[in-house]
Amino acid sequence: MDARGARRGLVGVLILTAGLYAPTWGHGFVYEDLQGWSEAPPSLPLPGRGVTSWSQYLTWRAVGLDPAWFHAGNVGVHVLNGVLVYAIAASLSTPLAALLAATVFLVHPVNTTAVAYVSGRADLLL
Repeated sequence: MDARGARRGLVGVLILTAGLYAPTWGHGFVYEDLQGWSEAPPSLPLPGRGVTSWSQYLTWRAVGLDPAWFHAGNVGVHVLNGVLVYAIAASLSTPLAALLAATVFLVHPVNTTAVAYVSGRADLLL
């Protein structure tokens, strides 16, 4: 498989991944998703989860507390991470191996909780 074919395959896997996680957009907040929310921006200097706090705060300021946007944000970050996995693997190996690595990362069930729970954004941003 050449690089062009691998990139086309990656686009297909990204669409598949977005489709797999699309049902989460219709669900509300669960468990600890709403813990620690405030109307004030996160304090500076940034605490240990500063990037997560800021990303959730900015999402809240932009669209309110509609959980669909928070879930869509998590899916977007997960898909972006899959593209980064592909880019790193492609620089180290063959295009086919890079596509396989990105596919395993994107659709492996171990990432389900990080993507499905809004509070899992910390794992995605890590």
